[in-house]
Amino acid sequence: WAARARALLADWHFEPAAGALERALLLAPSDDRLWEDLAYARISLGDAEGALTTAQRGLRLAPRSPGMLRTQASSLRELGLPGAAAAEEAYLAHRPYDLAPALRQRCSDDSEACRRERLTVHGHELVALDPTAR
Repeated sequence: WAARARALLADWHFEPAAGALERALLLAPSDDRLWEDLAYARISLGDAEGALTTAQRGLRLAPRSPGMLRTQASSLRELGLPGAAAAEEAYLAHRPYDLAPALRQRCSDDSEACRRERLTVHGHELVALDPTAR
């Protein structure tokens, strides 16, 4: 269910993704990434109240999750509830370093080992052989 949900999220199919994530959470309720993805799906569907509840549940498992902190802040602000500014500050304190993508790219450019580590699938280099050589 989790892989299906992430594929749906990648294509912005938030409603079916939310359903798949709810099923996945029945099987793995302590997986904080599932809670983060469900909160994201719900806020993307305009369900700020559901997103807030989901993010707060997930934050019990991963209190510094940037995604859930961001969703919590967005939901609080959208609902006009107190604590939005504090939630935004918490997100800013724990968000990923802004230069992280550039640092990962530099690592890949400078190191073959780093480049291989960033591949999402196992790979083999193909080398052309001379068909006349025996």
